Amino acid sequence: MRSVACGWRSTLGALALVGFLGGCSVVPGVVQGLVPGISFVPAGEGPDRSAGAEDGAVAASGLEPSANPYLLDPPAVPAAARAEFAAALQALRGKDYQLAEARLLQLTQAYPQLSGPWLNLGLLYRDSERNQQAAAALQQALAVNPNNLEAYNQLAILKRQQGDFTAAQADYQAALAIWPQHAASHRNLGILYEVYLGQLPAALHHYQQYLLLQAGEDAEVQAWVVDLQRRVKDLDVASH
Repeated sequence: MRSVACGWRSTLGALALVGFLGGCSVVPGVVQGLVPGISFVPAGEGPDRSAGAEDGAVAASGLEPSANPYLLDPPAVPAAARAEFAAALQALRGKDYQLAEARLLQLTQAYPQLSGPWLNLGLLYRDSERNQQAAAALQQALAVNPNNLEAYNQLAILKRQQGDFTAAQADYQAALAIWPQHAASHRNLGILYEVYLGQLPAALHHYQQYLLLQAGEDAEVQAWVVDLQRRVKDLDVASH
């Protein structure tokens, strides 16, 4: 079974906040950090590419190398915001989700220019099955920062979980319209096409784009590609 980055199976017990500068979380699951101008790497997802990195892989993908818009001109984050964020992390690690929610809400009120707290709230709400609140929080994250690619992905995962595959597809495509080199969006869209929409050639294309954009190898997705190539070939033979 394919696993969507940061969202195939989410439980509150698996939530963890990611570090400020893009490091992977140390336990399964993810709640993204609060800095709106820094791209975070959720657990199970390949690293986002910064300007100038891995240009050879981008060229091989057929895409023009470009910087992730989410990484450009990051605003300064006050020390107090970082301290409050650290407190939210501590509450999550201690499984005090009520306190974590309260601290994240406080961040949204004190620092409305930051999209990360809204994203974190959306994940917390989604994982506690408060889907309406989750959708509203994720939409607010995008209202604050329309370049928050992770918010598009998490909103797509929520919609996919609710069975709205067309809307999920649109959100992944919206992320790729902002930055065509966002590896996680290619991976997750490939899963949507393969598992939920049955569009195998499209799924194969996005898996291949994902692998080309990766800074390293992903043996799991490589195996998916081999499997899909065989299945697509069988479909082509059967259609003739």
